This record gives sequence, C-alpha cells and structure tokens, in this order.
Amino acid sequence: MSNKRANAKERLFITLCAVLIFPAAGLAAVAPPFISSVSSVLSHGQNVTITGSSFGTKSPAAPIKWDNFESYPDGADMVVNAGYDNLGGDGSKAYIKTDNFFGNNGSKSAKMDYTTGKNSMFPRIGTNLPSGTMELYVTYQAYWTHYTGTESAPFIFKWTRGGSNPSYSGVPKFYETVRPNSAGTVTGTDRGFVTDTGTTYAQNVVAGQNAKLWNRVEYHYKLSNPPGTANGAYEQWVNNKKNVDLIGKITRTANEPNSTIDYVMSPFDGNDSYGNTNGYFFWFDDYYIDNTPARVEVCSGSTWDTKGNCTIQIPVAWSSTSITFTVNQGSIPSNGSGYLYVVDVNQTPSNGVLVNFGDSVSPPSNLKPTTILK
Repeated sequence: MSNKRANAKERLFITLCAVLIFPAAGLAAVAPPFISSVSSVLSHGQNVTITGSSFGTKSPAAPIKWDNFESYPDGADMVVNAGYDNLGGDGSKAYIKTDNFFGNNGSKSAKMDYTTGKNSMFPRIGTNLPSGTMELYVTYQAYWTHYTGTESAPFIFKWTRGGSNPSYSGVPKFYETVRPNSAGTVTGTDRGFVTDTGTTYAQNVVAGQNAKLWNRVEYHYKLSNPPGTANGAYEQWVNNKKNVDLIGKITRTANEPNSTIDYVMSPFDGNDSYGNTNGYFFWFDDYYIDNTPARVEVCSGSTWDTKGNCTIQIPVAWSSTSITFTVNQGSIPSNGSGYLYVVDVNQTPSNGVLVNFGDSVSPPSNLKPTTILK
C-alpha cells in the first residue's frame, strides 16, 4: 500500500474518531447545573448564596409571586385586603386564617369555606400576570377536609388553571379538576390544555390531592411558538409523582399567535355538585408563581431521582455562577437536614448538597409577597 493511500486512511480514521468523540458545536451537550459551595447551616428567613456553574439565567431573579400569608392580619379578605384578584368569580369569599397552616415557621394560610346549602361555589380567586408571560410554573401546599353532610352526590374540586383572557373561558389555557370519593381519596381527574382546536387530555394518572393532609402540587405550562410548532408543554405533579407529561405539544395554534398567559387561579377555582348538606374547608399555603421552572429546592433525598419531599426556596439574585435565596424551612425540623438543588430552565437538576437547619432568624422584608404587575 502506498504511503499516500495509508495517510488517507489514517486521516479518515482520525476524522471518524473526532466525530464520535467531539459532537458538532450545535449538538454539544449542555452541562447540568453544578453546586460547588453553599453554607452548610441554613436558618429560616436567612439570605444564603450558592456558587457553582451552569445555573443559567433567570430574569427577574425573584418569583412573580411568593406568599406564605404571614404578612396579613387574621381574617383578611383575599381580594379586598390581600391583593388577589376576583377572576370572574361568583363573589364567594376566602380569608387569611390561623386555624391551619403548613410548616414549622408559619401561623397562617388562605382558607375557603365551601359551605352548606349550595350545590356549587366558584370563588375564582387568583393573580393577574405580568404582560407577555409565555411560561408558568406554579407550586403550593394544599389541605382540604369534608366537615359536615352525608349526601353521596359526586363532587368535584376545580383546582388551578391559567391562560389567556378572559379568565376561565379564554384559550389557550390549562386546567385541573379532581374527583375525590367519600373517603377523601382522589379517584378521578380531568386535566389538560385547551387551544382553539380543542382539548388535549392528560394521561390517566390519578395520584392526587387527598383529604386531611398537606399535599404539594406543581404545574408547568408553556405556550408553543406559532404557527404549529410542537414545543409547548403542560406538566403536573402531586408530592413529586408526575400525573401530566404533555411535552413537545402545540399549546398555541396559528390562530392564536399573540396569545399570552394572562392569569393564574389559585386552588380556589371552584367546587361543584357537592350536595346541599355537605361542607368543605380548603386551605393552601406557600404559594409560588414564576415565569420559569428554574428554581432552588431543599429535598429529603440525596439524588434528584430519590429526592422525596421538597421545599421550595425563594431566589433574590441569580446568575450563571451564583444564586442568592431566602431560606424557606417549610416542614423541615429546626435541627433537620436536607439536600439543596438548583433546577435550571430546562428542569435539569444539579448535584445535591447536604445542608443543615439551625436556629431561625427574623425574615427579611423580601420574604413578604411581591407586588404583581397588572
């Protein structure tokens, strides 16, 4: 074999190796977030800085809304006194109360009384979102109980929904309805996203918001790029179990090119067909709304796949190499521990870093609910 042919084969072999080992720049894998340092002891209300790499960007750093309801007086009306919006509701009232709350550092939550003598109530209390919102991440803790009545009429809770104006009926939108049995266990659901062409329903997974315990609920909704680009999403989790996995979908059609996400309703959307003698109390707490799923969490498990119970943290500054957040202890014991994670805009988690919780300190002013742009 001539040296020329040998050299050609050698160059071809080297080229093939390079293609296999070094993918093209446009296909290069994006590095996951990585935490290199963080304070090992956290205190509720303290500002803590994480350093690392590949955290990505988040603007603004703070969530659209964070509310633990601690800054309002007992009995405050959610619409009149607490800054929430009546999104086409029937006038039913919800209040800030002290009779039930989530976590070890709180004393209040938001409460709705779905009272007797009615077959349905639709408070539709929620939040108007900043102009141009195209993506939404919502999470909260919710607790409900049946407190009176024996009627067996089927009842449904209409939980969180959000989308384009007009609220409730506008499209595109997403929604969730749950149907518990008489024991308070969710045995049926109706979840999906809606465009002008109809509803795309979620998978038949019913892990749900059962009665008489605090359940963490999460929603992620993203509008696709028109016309007809399948890059939208609707996802939902209850206590880390994924019920809805509608990814890579057309959530905004060519007929809806200027649509945005204008509002999101709290869990106080509505209760229907529950009988004249039945009554239900419904509380929710640690309410977090943002325009991205990028966030900071403290979880019980040492890996994201085994993360267990997680508590949302409140970012106040965010860059690709540094994040400052306000510690939210939630239900973690004062001398407890957990693993801290950074989740990026693509919902890729970082490594988990062990942190311990020490004595509480007074929360700074930025722990109070943020002002929502209308």
